[in-house]
Amino acid sequence: MKTIEQLVTEAKTLVQKHHDGTLTLAEAERMNAVSAELKTARDAKAAAGPTAEEREEGERLLRALSVPGRKSDDGEDRRLTRAVFKSAARDLARKAKGSADAFQAKALTVGQYDAPLTLAAPASLGEAPAGLLEQVPTYVFGDRYYSFLKQTTRDLNAAVVAPGALKPTSTIGLSQVRDELAVVAHVSEPVDEYLLADVPSVAEVVGNELLYGLHSELERQFLHGTGSANGELNGILNQSGVQVINTGARPIDRLRSALTALEVQGYRAGVIALHPLDWEKVETATASGSGELLLPYGPTATVDPITRRLWGARVATSTAVNVGEAIVIDPLTVGLATDGNISLNIGQPGDTFNRNQVVFRNEGRFGVMLKQAAGVVRVTLEGAA
Repeated sequence: MKTIEQLVTEAKTLVQKHHDGTLTLAEAERMNAVSAELKTARDAKAAAGPTAEEREEGERLLRALSVPGRKSDDGEDRRLTRAVFKSAARDLARKAKGSADAFQAKALTVGQYDAPLTLAAPASLGEAPAGLLEQVPTYVFGDRYYSFLKQTTRDLNAAVVAPGALKPTSTIGLSQVRDELAVVAHVSEPVDEYLLADVPSVAEVVGNELLYGLHSELERQFLHGTGSANGELNGILNQSGVQVINTGARPIDRLRSALTALEVQGYRAGVIALHPLDWEKVETATASGSGELLLPYGPTATVDPITRRLWGARVATSTAVNVGEAIVIDPLTVGLATDGNISLNIGQPGDTFNRNQVVFRNEGRFGVMLKQAAGVVRVTLEGAA
């Protein structure tokens, strides 16, 4: 008895002969027999269920598709917001203060302090987004390694099929990406211990400066990182397959074309990332002559300045976006990987001990996930790319 693969090969040969007009009467009868044998073989395979090898491969793909990192305790998407960083800063400052109190230190005890990044739910983000990362799903992995499935090809050929004819094949190429989280970090200048005697100032140092700086660099790396070979994250704009829009009379025309480019591919424009200077230009653009606003305002109009939406898509302003560019994204096609922790080290390197000084080091581990490159559009707002 022929295998399913052998029957499929024979069927393809017979169908080709039919298209070429060289099919004999005996071969035409064989077509019907092959169709029946295929159905019987497939029914038998379905009844028997997958083999252990097939089951293992299927489970491996499912684990990769669902991203084996922990989204959250309740399975919902979570985002890395600036409020999350501020909360972590307060947690780190509280731990440092507790350590200092325990040792009755005059300022801070040298040591390392960790805080979990308690991610925010999208449902709680009703206000205007404070940055791009607030619109990107964040996945938490248990160690420094992370993996996900990346779509490499996409050729969908669904069609009406006559009874007994072979069904068309769609190519959905997937490859599993395995990578390692990279450390994003920076240190402070030496700070005099006596200036830290007023412990509440620690929260200001950590929350308003170090963690804000880390968040800003993380946004830049997410977009423009040049890859692990250069010691950086693998930014989405430096990966192949990202769509490009560089034609259109006005910036707003090009932005609208980017939304269409995503919709044509079956994606949804969930976020438009702009530099604050470009968002101001788009929001206040006026028609020549009349001076009227090109884009009407209001909750149901093209521009909603309160929740910061443009054609229904969220607008995230970020200085990580180049002036003169915009990035339009379907958030479901990208992701940010992390181990879910951020740390603050307080040390006395070099001769800082003799100088009564301490140095702060702030860091976290992160990675970039581009699951479907066509879900990202890079827009040149003026001129040609």
